[in-house]
Amino acid sequence: MSLTERIRRVNQSRLDQFEKDKDKHSLKIWEHQFKTIEKLEQIYRSGFALQSNKYEVIIYDVFVQLNELNPRFVNQFKSHLVIENIPGDVRDEDLSILAGVYGANLIECFSITPKGLSYFKGSKILFLDECGGVTDQGLKNIAGVFDEIRLNYCDNITDQGLKYIKGSKKVDLTGCYQVTDTGLQYFEDAEDITFLKADKITDQGLYHLRKVKEIQIASNSITDTGLRHLGNAESITISGDNITNRGMKHLIKVNKVYLGNCKVTERGIILLQLHGCVVKLLPGYNSLRNSGI
Repeated sequence: MSLTERIRRVNQSRLDQFEKDKDKHSLKIWEHQFKTIEKLEQIYRSGFALQSNKYEVIIYDVFVQLNELNPRFVNQFKSHLVIENIPGDVRDEDLSILAGVYGANLIECFSITPKGLSYFKGSKILFLDECGGVTDQGLKNIAGVFDEIRLNYCDNITDQGLKYIKGSKKVDLTGCYQVTDTGLQYFEDAEDITFLKADKITDQGLYHLRKVKEIQIASNSITDTGLRHLGNAESITISGDNITNRGMKHLIKVNKVYLGNCKVTERGIILLQLHGCVVKLLPGYNSLRNSGI
């Protein structure tokens, strides 16, 4: 019996319940899992390996089952797997089996400590949103360059901790309230950076982002003057009480500008559009209404 069939049998009662509840979304997820396992089995039997930059997504329950049924199979592909649907109450000791995976989605895994994070040393993708146990020490334990790391609302992180993930390509620092301009120096070579609800980031910090191509900002401490550092970006999403029409002259070479809650009116939008910029207004945008247009 193939590994795919064995996993299907182990989870048959769960699948039957999804059918009974007409839960098409969950059924679709599990069918995709079976196809992924079948694909990996074919590669496993052939003796070939996945390309180094390729990965497959496996949900946590399936990963645990695969590891119990055929740990050798899991070890062959572990460095090509991103683990999703990790339960929020997972403990540090439960994460040891994930050591060596390509990536993991640990969003709202509230019990994780720096010790648990150490199992992800060498991973390339980590989503750690709202993991309150993530600290500077935790980042030290996973020190490296990430393809993508999300630290949304990890409010124990400071500038000091960010040096351990210096050079990461895609970084999300939304809600990291202790991060200041100093912390941005570690991401001068990033490709994509997000910092929303980050009022300690000022114009001075934007200097470090002058080479970043994708930028998402929401800070009431940023002014029009700071936007002069961002003119080489390809796409910018921006919100802030101190962003006005005057700042748009710095963004005329940007391909796409997404405007949130700011003070840019039709005049600033037209300036961008005249230079070929695509402008999109986000739900929080209200300057047109406030200006009477």
